[in-house]
Amino acid sequence: PPHVWALKELDKLGQEKLWQTGEVKSYYSRLTDIARTYIELRYHIPAMEQTTEELMSSLHKGVMKQSLKKELNEVLVLSDFVKFAKAQPDFLENENSLKVIKDFIDKTKQLEEAKKAEQHKPV
Repeated sequence: PPHVWALKELDKLGQEKLWQTGEVKSYYSRLTDIARTYIELRYHIPAMEQTTEELMSSLHKGVMKQSLKKELNEVLVLSDFVKFAKAQPDFLENENSLKVIKDFIDKTKQLEEAKKAEQHKPV
């Protein structure tokens, strides 16, 4: 399942300590690639080919809670700044970005499992 793959990849990314060794751009590139690939697999949205703004509008209301979408957007926008404007987030932002993406995957994965359980409930 997409969430199993994505969470494994995030664990690997965390262990590589890229931003701690000055590889901030690589860290954010990998982080957003994992998040976008997960979104493609989970929601069937071409997230890798879309800008952050396009992706956010693809994840319209009803697909997920606004609070999840807001946090995801903040990480993707920060990542864009790192990759294209040479922004240098502090260590808290770097650690929090990974946590936000993990939480996003956990919460969207759980929604999927809850829906399946709901569908198989006897009436």
